[in-house]
Amino acid sequence: MMMTMRSLEPREEHSSVTLIKELEDVNEVICFTHGTYEIGYEFNGEEHFKIRFKNSNMIGAFNLSFNEKSQYIYRTLTYC
Repeated sequence: MMMTMRSLEPREEHSSVTLIKELEDVNEVICFTHGTYEIGYEFNGEEHFKIRFKNSNMIGAFNLSFNEKSQYIYRTLTYC
């Protein structure tokens, strides 16, 4: 466990950056300690974002664990 914790690398993203697209393979777990990001979907070529999370949260853990594609679009709303 300590080896895993030591190998983590910090990552910061600017606002309005798409982190994961719909039906995309997820190959990393992203943890945020600050900022806001949105979760949405695409319908008829238009993106709709309905859920917002602030500060700490984790993206991609379930998808990476079970080798699943992403069902939603993840985009930063503020600097994360």
